[in-house]
Amino acid sequence: MKIVSFNIKNFKSVGPDGIDFDFSENFIALIGENNVGKSSIMLALDYFFSGTKTIPTKYFHNLKTNQQNAILVEVKFNKLSNRDKSHQAIQSYIYTDPNTNEETWTLRKIYYYGEDGKAACDYVAIVNGEEKPNPAGRQTNVDDLFTDEKMQKIFVPAVQEIAEIVDGKKKTPFQQIFQLLLSEELQGTDQYKALMSALGSYAELFKGETKHSKVQEIEGMITEKMKRIINASGLIDVELPAEDKLLPIPTLSTDDGRPVPVAPADQGHGLQRSLIFALLELYAEAISAPDKEVGVTNLLLIEEPEIFMHPQMERKIANVLYTLSESGHVQVICTTHSPIMIRLMEKQKSLVRLIRTEENKLEAIQVKEDIFSGDSEAKKKTLRMVLNFDSSAKELFFAKRVILLEGDTEYMIFPRVADLLGIFETTENKIKKDDVTLINCRSRNNIPIFQEVLNYFKIDYGVVHDLEGQSATEGKNQEILEFLGNDENRRKYFDPKIEEILGIEEERPKWLKALEKVEELQNDNKLEEKLGDFARFIYGIS
Repeated sequence: MKIVSFNIKNFKSVGPDGIDFDFSENFIALIGENNVGKSSIMLALDYFFSGTKTIPTKYFHNLKTNQQNAILVEVKFNKLSNRDKSHQAIQSYIYTDPNTNEETWTLRKIYYYGEDGKAACDYVAIVNGEEKPNPAGRQTNVDDLFTDEKMQKIFVPAVQEIAEIVDGKKKTPFQQIFQLLLSEELQGTDQYKALMSALGSYAELFKGETKHSKVQEIEGMITEKMKRIINASGLIDVELPAEDKLLPIPTLSTDDGRPVPVAPADQGHGLQRSLIFALLELYAEAISAPDKEVGVTNLLLIEEPEIFMHPQMERKIANVLYTLSESGHVQVICTTHSPIMIRLMEKQKSLVRLIRTEENKLEAIQVKEDIFSGDSEAKKKTLRMVLNFDSSAKELFFAKRVILLEGDTEYMIFPRVADLLGIFETTENKIKKDDVTLINCRSRNNIPIFQEVLNYFKIDYGVVHDLEGQSATEGKNQEILEFLGNDENRRKYFDPKIEEILGIEEERPKWLKALEKVEELQNDNKLEEKLGDFARFIYGIS
């Protein structure tokens, strides 16, 4: 089974209105300002899949812990295997989604503190909107679904001691990924089969006629004690240890040419982090083999995969994570501040921007329908080309304010214009400069494409462009204005175009000649008159 969607309410910064996520593309990149609530989403899912029944009071929204303000985490699953559908927690609670005609199962966990101050956790199956409490009787029967051999969750926090990550004696990301790589191959070895046969023979010492005399003696003593209270006998049985308990306990060190191997804790943060991604890459290669059947789907939660990594390594990490999500074996959720991790055109639903509303509520903006109007495929193709040519344009998703510029000339000269005019002399204005991201749209025709994306994700922006011989309310100029909500205060335009104003229309390359012209205008004390208002508009300085 795999996750198709999930909902979270009353967890940390997530309020009672809750937020919903579409996970149908198997990859979600959570973006947003620092401290907006990205880690809250990861932590809520970590609690859901860990089987923990108690959530600390500090994680309840506004510290309200009663049942009326309970934390709610609801996860909807599809792609149910026959094994899934036969599980006691699922078999009577399957619902066929009328929109997709797929069989689904939805589990809701509700965390709160009772009037006696004790923690409580209710498990509820949701069938066609109807609540079905305790779907498997005992909660441990439900949690059994999220174990190593069925669906396991691997959580890699942004900040964690490397010793905790690679310690083979604990259930750590290193141990989990190591065992995922090993388990299937080991099961086919003669040694593994011999071990299981030996364990089976050992288990016979506790069963039926082959039961060991000491076991029988202990049963007899238990029965004797029990019969003082109730007419019943005591029976002893055993279960074979779970597969993950049979795998060797891994420890890890690195050989970087020193006389002895070095513990990861004694290495740099970059190497420490790369150990996890080395294993993830191996796992991605193993499960992406053409002859590999899709079986268990695991969940990888990873915070800021880019930290401590140089840009080339970031791209490699992004490729690994997307490969994992496309394999069908792993669903990935990551938090990120890196434009390299964003692939909006390939997986539109993968990007989720978290923002705070004016009422300080957390809102999740995710593409759940096509962003673009009209010929959407042509617009996607154009935007993909621009982003591939200039990956820095993806920085718009992380900006407080974006300025869409028509082309190279505007993009190259305005930071220099602002410097020459002394716009950034005050501390306040320096901060405003850092809050603005300039985007080179490479054509006036491309500006509305960027506008549709910015409008969808509720990112503040303005536009600077040429009228190109049309009136301000004609053709493409009118389209740009309409996407701005018909607010002329959000754009400035050149008429005639900027190259004519600077007198460089026939020069090549225009942007280089424009920079030279800007210096000339400053020396002639004409720069303020020509471009001062534009520079102040761009950087939000009055």
